[in-house]
Amino acid sequence: MKEEKINLLPDLPGCYLMKDKNKEIIYVGKAKNLKKRVSQYFTKPHDGKTALMVSNVDDFDLIITNSEKEALILEANLIKKYDPKFNILLKDDKRYPYVKLNLKEHPYLEIARDIKDKKAKYFGPFSDSTAAYESINLLNKIYPLRKCKNIPKKECLYYHLGMCLGPCINKINKEEYDEIVEKITKFYNGDASEVKKKLIEKMNKLASELKFEEANECKKMIEYLNHLLINQNVELNKNLNVDFFSSHSKEGYVSFTVFIYRNGTLIHKESSVHELIGDLKESFESFITSYYLKRVKPKEIFVPTYLDKQLLSDVLEIKVSNALQGSKKDIMDMVGRNAIKELEDAFAKSNGRKQVLLNLQESLQIGYPHRIDLFDNSHYAGDNAIGVKVCFEDGVSNKKLYRKYLIKGDNKKDDLASMKEVVYRRLFKIISENDYKPDLIIVDGGLNQLNIVKEMVTNLNLDIHLAGLVKDDKHNTRALINENGEVVEIDKHSDLFFFLMKMQDEVHRFAITSHINKRKKSLTSSILDEVKGLGSKRKETLLKAFPSTIDLRNASIEEISQYVPLSVAKEIKKILENN
Repeated sequence: MKEEKINLLPDLPGCYLMKDKNKEIIYVGKAKNLKKRVSQYFTKPHDGKTALMVSNVDDFDLIITNSEKEALILEANLIKKYDPKFNILLKDDKRYPYVKLNLKEHPYLEIARDIKDKKAKYFGPFSDSTAAYESINLLNKIYPLRKCKNIPKKECLYYHLGMCLGPCINKINKEEYDEIVEKITKFYNGDASEVKKKLIEKMNKLASELKFEEANECKKMIEYLNHLLINQNVELNKNLNVDFFSSHSKEGYVSFTVFIYRNGTLIHKESSVHELIGDLKESFESFITSYYLKRVKPKEIFVPTYLDKQLLSDVLEIKVSNALQGSKKDIMDMVGRNAIKELEDAFAKSNGRKQVLLNLQESLQIGYPHRIDLFDNSHYAGDNAIGVKVCFEDGVSNKKLYRKYLIKGDNKKDDLASMKEVVYRRLFKIISENDYKPDLIIVDGGLNQLNIVKEMVTNLNLDIHLAGLVKDDKHNTRALINENGEVVEIDKHSDLFFFLMKMQDEVHRFAITSHINKRKKSLTSSILDEVKGLGSKRKETLLKAFPSTIDLRNASIEEISQYVPLSVAKEIKKILENN
């Protein structure tokens, strides 16, 4: 089937979707000419990750488009939808926070990690999340915007302090909000003169009224504002919002680096290293398109000359330029040097990790452990029992593959039974849902735990290597047990030993924090059960807003009353004070 499709490839633009034998989409690409691009995968020799991807292709589908622009847009959406394992994917945990100005009937400010709301204004990103929160606190004290996410039926403390217009009890003219929104927008665009003026006026008024403590608070705000607005030493127009992209490729890998300038100031740098599949130009263009799916686009971006800037401009609907001279070229050269350094550092770290994994392979006499799963359990006297799995890929933790397992019934009081339940559920998912199969499973325990897992792996006919961590009398790892039950001593000063300790610490950390969070939620939930007039929906809403009893205890009655009636909020505080 695949060979027949290759012969029928059209000379047209579009996207191609590579599939494995299970019909799972493993790679999505775009092409100006589908016939030329797709046929190259099967007619030319490849190495590295490209060769691995091609070896897994059993079939492919095509989506023909009217232009390369449409193909690039479609590719980004398909990658987002299918999350193919061979595509260069952006990690969400590297995103920086934005300040979101909700432009609803009664606007308010909050922190956002994405830009999904089309009816809101976004400012940022902020490399320092504290600065983002502090800027919101500052503006909330100056401008009487709404503070409550859910408008209560009765005015709250902010209204009585003059910090809110009180949309809960007053009808607010749109013009009043529009004026505030305009001033906040100016502030985040670099013009803080209005905010500073208001703070100085307020400070002087408080000082004349002999309210020196409150006046001093205003002075601190002014000092913070001056600190916030100090520009770094860059040679860009202060109103310029631009991003600079560069890359460096070597031996089948590529690093992408982005320098982000807002109001002429370098806010931060983002870099990522990936295994390269196919053409660098197409991969880089796809990376840039995907990059802005979850980010605010600047007015202009600068890219290397080998990219199709007109194509990117058409797709992103912003100006795309090459930095060929002056200060912008100096910045682009600097971004390029950073991309080179990122790749060099990645190679150095990768070579060190690879050697450690080779040592582990040799110690256990197994295949190369590209992907390792580790398991652990945590409970308190059998209560809130939870099992966890962490995953390391090529020596690096992959938090997207972490999992939690709630343990119920009699198993939660028996560590061996808990381990058996958790690992069985994991192995069953490999068989039933075609989930990924690790090269090695490490259990945090001795021979008994290892034998239980070995029995299950054998019965399910799974080709997975096993090992266990051997502890000393202080519960510290001292050696490994291989799948034959033999103790393998590890030099305590070796990189392999420290790598094993790192993995053990990580699975412990995840198990303990997961257990603590479950206990917090359970404790908070049980306290809320005592509150009269609190139904399941309101209880669920409260748990999202205040996950622990500490959060509830620290919250004021006014804050809690944003989610429940005032009488219920008072009852919650009363119960907390009595506990």
